[in-house]
Amino acid sequence: PKSTVRDYLRAGRVEWSRGWKGQRVRKLGKIYDAIEAEFPVLRRFLGSWGTEYLVKAAFNSHRTYTACKDDGLKYRGKMKRIRGQIAACRGRNVDEPSSDEEEEANRFGLDPPSSPRDHESD
Repeated sequence: PKSTVRDYLRAGRVEWSRGWKGQRVRKLGKIYDAIEAEFPVLRRFLGSWGTEYLVKAAFNSHRTYTACKDDGLKYRGKMKRIRGQIAACRGRNVDEPSSDEEEEANRFGLDPPSSPRDHESD
């Protein structure tokens, strides 16, 4: 269910730049409801604390990845650099959304992620 929870966080358009306490309660409530609809066993926990635990863990995991992906000394940073080198050899920009990201956005009825080039005119 961990990947499903991440999918619901993305579909719910959680504001990753804000901390956990800065998230909108209604938005989180809708995410909890959707997860509990898919996994009814989570309804046994009073006050949705079980669902909150899973969602909060996925949220914190994403924030940890975001913080270390640009650090070239850490594993995630090294892997990002390697992916960039491979993409450069293939003639593809690593920052452009992949077909997997576009497919996921379409699956949840969201706008596909934009590439950094889309924001250059801002």
